[in-house]
Amino acid sequence: MKIDFKSVTIQNFLSFGNNPITFTYAPGIHAVTGNLIPNSIIRNGIGKTSMLVESLSFLLYGKTLRNINKDEIINTTNGDNCKVSGCFTVGDKAYKVERGIKPTFLKIWEKDIKSWQDNPDDWSEKEEIQLDSLKHTQAILEEKIKISFTCFTNMIILNINHSVPFLEMDPKDKRSVLEDILSLSIYGRMSEKAKSKHLAAKTDITVLENELKNAINTFNMTKEKRESLLNETLKFENDKQTRIQNLKNEIDSSKNQKNKIEEKIKNIDFTDALKELVSSLQTIVNKINDLNSDKSSIKTKLGMNNEVLRKLEHSDHCPLCTTPTNDPLVKEYVDELKTKVNSLNELLQTNAFAIEDLNNQKIIVEEKIEKIEDNIEKLKNAKNKIKEIDQAIKNSSDNLQREIDRKLEIKEIISEKEFIELEKCVKHSEDKFNVAQNDFKYNKFIRGLLGEDGVRKYVTMKVLPVLNKKVNFYLAMLGSDYNITFDSELNEKLVARNKDLRSYSSFSGGEKKRIDLALLLALMDVSKERNSIDTNILVLDEILDTSLDTVGAESFLQHLKNGFKATCPDKCIYIISHKKELGEDTFDSIIHLVKKNGFTSIDKVI
Repeated sequence: MKIDFKSVTIQNFLSFGNNPITFTYAPGIHAVTGNLIPNSIIRNGIGKTSMLVESLSFLLYGKTLRNINKDEIINTTNGDNCKVSGCFTVGDKAYKVERGIKPTFLKIWEKDIKSWQDNPDDWSEKEEIQLDSLKHTQAILEEKIKISFTCFTNMIILNINHSVPFLEMDPKDKRSVLEDILSLSIYGRMSEKAKSKHLAAKTDITVLENELKNAINTFNMTKEKRESLLNETLKFENDKQTRIQNLKNEIDSSKNQKNKIEEKIKNIDFTDALKELVSSLQTIVNKINDLNSDKSSIKTKLGMNNEVLRKLEHSDHCPLCTTPTNDPLVKEYVDELKTKVNSLNELLQTNAFAIEDLNNQKIIVEEKIEKIEDNIEKLKNAKNKIKEIDQAIKNSSDNLQREIDRKLEIKEIISEKEFIELEKCVKHSEDKFNVAQNDFKYNKFIRGLLGEDGVRKYVTMKVLPVLNKKVNFYLAMLGSDYNITFDSELNEKLVARNKDLRSYSSFSGGEKKRIDLALLLALMDVSKERNSIDTNILVLDEILDTSLDTVGAESFLQHLKNGFKATCPDKCIYIISHKKELGEDTFDSIIHLVKKNGFTSIDKVI
């Protein structure tokens, strides 16, 4: 992509004053010189480098080639309102850039090139690229021009005192310049992004690995706790159902036992039989009492008769009437007494038999009563047993209800749905971890692919033969008798015609400048062939003044006039010099600057 610089306007910048000076770039080869400093033969300090080199460097990068302090960039006489603006096109877009100090600012406008061509001085507010900081605005500007400062100082500006020669750079800076020329810097930026992503992915892996471990630990702990609680709940429910069933079995068993007892005693009633037996017993007891009373009376009578009879039998006279016992009346009376005694003994014997019979009856009745009373006691015990069974049934029923109502006093068990969600969280963490791992591997691969030893080195290796060929062509054209060869690490070998190896530092100033110019032209050719970095301007600052010898300078100018200009007709080439003899026929114009009263201005253009 070619960049065409159109113009630059300078105000209060270095030796330029408050009156803005606009310099418009023109195709061709131009010499830039200045008026002599009084009492001097040189033309230094006029402002040539400031106008052609420093202004563009400051405009694009916010710094000067000579590394001038920021405060010293402002014109020392006026002291503020330093401003440089410029216009350039890239592809189908036109840009205007303004940068200033006191106040400090950076502004960029962008518009379609056709709209710019119709009205090049109209830059509206809506076309301004507005960003939140100077740093971001600078990054956008460099993204638009795609030229690094190092490449700028080796491809667009070549200053004898302040540009670092290509061969004095370390291999890393050489590679950076060459990569810019080959438009490979994008791969470097991509590599840096891949590096950042690679390191970020590495950090993410650590974070996500911990997150995954925590998620797995949480899941496993929750799973273990849930299974434990489920097992405990299952055991509780099984024990509960077992207890409920046992209580139901106890109730059923008690009811069956009660039914059997009730069935057994439902028609049993000993009340009437007992009453009858008690009545019979009382009758017998009464009879025995009567017989015992009769027995006592009989015994009394028998005792009295026996006593009278004994007295009569053992006495000669009756104790009452003194009648002799042998008296027939007494004997008759004795016989009657004996008969009466016998009768009373018989009656007493009969009474005894009757009492004995009644006692036997009494025993039988008492045994029957005892048996009935025993059955009554058993019946009572059975009824009491029924009451006990009823109480047991009530107790079992109460226990059954309590068991039915009994709950497991544990924390709420996570639901299956919540558990599945937790499992999904683990899977999500695992997926994020796997994505981070893949990102890590991918960015590591991309980092290697886009790194210095990847595609950039491959492309550079392909270009090196072309670069070697061209630089040696230009060395020969400039009258040198040695060759340069760059290896894959961009280390150079400088070989003289006698095959002696030499180092860049061992050459004279003129020889070094031949090498620098040869490299500049070679790099420009490579850039043009690769259609990468291509601009319409080339500024050679004091290249022809001190180091390059007459033969080299003449050869170089002839090449610019006859070769370079023909192949690059739109190139704006500016050669800054303080030499008086410039060979005016070589140039399309000679620009004279003048410095009066400390301020630089354009004096004339020939």
